[in-house]
Amino acid sequence: RSVCSLQRELSRHLQSLPLPFFALRRPGELTARITGSLSRLRRTVGGDLANAVRNAIMLVGATVLMIVLDWRLTLVATVRFLVAGTAVSFVLRAVKGAALVAEDEAAKTSGLLAEILGNIPVIKAFVREEHELQRVEQALARLLAANLRRERRALLLLPIGNTVGFAALAGVLLFGIEEVSTGKTTGGT
Repeated sequence: RSVCSLQRELSRHLQSLPLPFFALRRPGELTARITGSLSRLRRTVGGDLANAVRNAIMLVGATVLMIVLDWRLTLVATVRFLVAGTAVSFVLRAVKGAALVAEDEAAKTSGLLAEILGNIPVIKAFVREEHELQRVEQALARLLAANLRRERRALLLLPIGNTVGFAALAGVLLFGIEEVSTGKTTGGT
């Protein structure tokens, strides 16, 4: 329902924009951008939001249980995992930035293709097929480069996240071992 409402508002907003706005943008590009944004919004509202709420409830419950069992270990774990999460968020931002650039290139390529397909009679009348093919090749090369950049950054996310997460976990385990070996706590509490 909320996505439909946003679509309605977006349509209303687009209709209210001045003509120069549309003169600077191809219809296919606008369509691709709007479609991509609405698809992301549907995924976020549909699945990601429900998962976030469920995970937040589980995190609060687990944290309360950990505090009851051993507040010092909870504090160490929280600090270490916050640091790890911050480190991973920097990589995630780089991936998201590259994804936005790739989406922009996809929208531009889609707009170019829509423009070409809409003007085939004119292109053929002026024998501009080769010129238009070159434009498409250049757009596709930019799109490929943007997608490769996004994928390279995305490939870094998992190993960096795992390494940082395991380092945080190792630190928590070492703290727990130290607590047990010095007698401050026992292995059963």
